[in-house]
Amino acid sequence: MNAIVLVFIGAGIGGVLRYVSYGAAMRLFGMHFPSGTFVVNVTGSFIIGCIAGWMAMKGSAPGLARSGCS
Repeated sequence: MNAIVLVFIGAGIGGVLRYVSYGAAMRLFGMHFPSGTFVVNVTGSFIIGCIAGWMAMKGSAPGLARSGCS
């Protein structure tokens, strides 16, 4: 039950951050290109890569993730 609550809170925070950053990117770059989606996806991919790299260096990632295979 505790894990479900943590996922619920994380999804709520992530959704709000995605909405705010999407809106900011659209105001900054305009509506001609889906720049909001691009910025949010690139930023999210970078953060996930940093977390995966940190886990692999720390040794807490599963075996295949440490070897670079998925």
